Parts: sequence; structure tokens; C-alpha cells
Amino acid sequence: MARLPPPRDQTIVSKRKAALAMGFIHGMFHVPLMALTTTYNNVGNRWIVVPTVVVTLTAAGVFQPG
Repeated sequence: MARLPPPRDQTIVSKRKAALAMGFIHGMFHVPLMALTTTYNNVGNRWIVVPTVVVTLTAAGVFQPG
């Protein structure tokens, strides 16, 4: 099986920092829908749910297996 070259962000910074940045960007991608609609969150305080989801997605970007 052929190995792919590392993504460009991993050649500039460490793998951990690149994963942290990508996880944070992924979390921020979801913020407008969570903050402005009821698509993701129809129950709960948005001031608690939105940061919790961003932190969770950031952690998932860093600690995902693979």
C-alpha cells in the first residue's frame, strides 16, 4: 500500500499542532449553525452548548485514532 505524503500543515508545524488547528477549524465551521438556528441545538443554553461542541470537536481532531 502506497503511503501518502503528509499534509502541508504537518510539514510546517508538528502533527499535534496541526491536528489541534484542524479540530478547532472543524469546530468553528459548526458555530454559525449552532448559534443562529435550531438545527443542532433545540434544547439547552447556547452559551454552554456552542463552546462545549467546539472543545469536543477540537479534542476529537487531536485524539482520533489513525
